[in-house]
Amino acid sequence: MAYADNLRSVTATMNACASSIEGIFSSGYGLTWSTWTPSYSANGAMTFTSVTTDYTKYIQVGKLVIFCLTCHGTVGGTPDTGLIITLPVTPSSNALAYAVNLSANASDAGGATKQAFAYLLAPNKAYAFKYDNSNWTAGTATVRISGFYEAA
Repeated sequence: MAYADNLRSVTATMNACASSIEGIFSSGYGLTWSTWTPSYSANGAMTFTSVTTDYTKYIQVGKLVIFCLTCHGTVGGTPDTGLIITLPVTPSSNALAYAVNLSANASDAGGATKQAFAYLLAPNKAYAFKYDNSNWTAGTATVRISGFYEAA
């Protein structure tokens, strides 16, 4: 299967996308995917603890950073709207100034996996929100974020 076919597939997985991008970039640029260890927190008095990082990959080509992450953990404290995840490379001031949007989906103790949204908002952090910007439900939450942005 060609790289483009992997990315066009309705059922494309993060691994298939990562493998395709690595194949494209490594052949021309000698680049490979790297992993990072993100830190996790939450808005306000909400907590996001006991977090397991299931998958992280990123690649940097010049100032372009492409990344994907999957994690799950426990939401507690006073319910709020945002989970916060550190990024592999510090974004540029332009990326932060315009709150670059990222692709995301999420599930919490309150329901099934649904489209979510995430964006760059603070130095080296992505904020993940439920599709309707409602408060997270206490219990187990899973977050998947992928995207690209300009590095500092």
